[in-house]
Amino acid sequence: MTSPETEVYPSACRYLAALPDGADSYPESTCKGALVRATLAELPHLPAAATAALPPCLIALRDSPPDVGAWTPTVHHNALLGAVYDARYSLGGLPAFERAAFEKSRKLLGGPLYRVLFALVATERVVRASERRWRLFHRGSTLAITGYREGHFEAVLTYPPNLFFDVPLRSLGQGLRAAIAASGAKDTVLRCESISPTSARYDITWPAARAQGVRP
Repeated sequence: MTSPETEVYPSACRYLAALPDGADSYPESTCKGALVRATLAELPHLPAAATAALPPCLIALRDSPPDVGAWTPTVHHNALLGAVYDARYSLGGLPAFERAAFEKSRKLLGGPLYRVLFALVATERVVRASERRWRLFHRGSTLAITGYREGHFEAVLTYPPNLFFDVPLRSLGQGLRAAIAASGAKDTVLRCESISPTSARYDITWPAARAQGVRP
């Protein structure tokens, strides 16, 4: 017999159920509260029954959002991404979710806070800084650049078993793609490949002759 939570938020509930200690799994894996608050803003207004059906850890996040600089369990943020997917994108599926994730990141990086910074940095430098940026916002997982040439970027994300699943992995990939696009690369294409319980490989390409950016 399925619970109301599983019926309303299947992605989030399947994710939590697959973890060794549910919502309490991997406390050493954390992310900055700024990421959590941005995802909370995507959660639509829910009727009372749907709100009550949220997993308890997500009700706690909604009722008491973390400070932007606070370290928050990655498990909770990933479950929140699953709930956003279930509430807003279940009909359109992952393609609709990925389009929205890219546009969200693109608008953020194209805004006044980041636009000048990215516009003045070569695409290669944006790529090379990816590992450092990951460490600024995430603990308990590792992003490593495994290949770069003009028009092609590869990276591998490694993490404890089942810490990440399809929905947050594709959201993260679209964030990487948006950062490369913000540096001037046009017509970027993301492939999220070789997803396993402990790693995912990202492959991003763009027409090399049209990649832009001012090299120092």
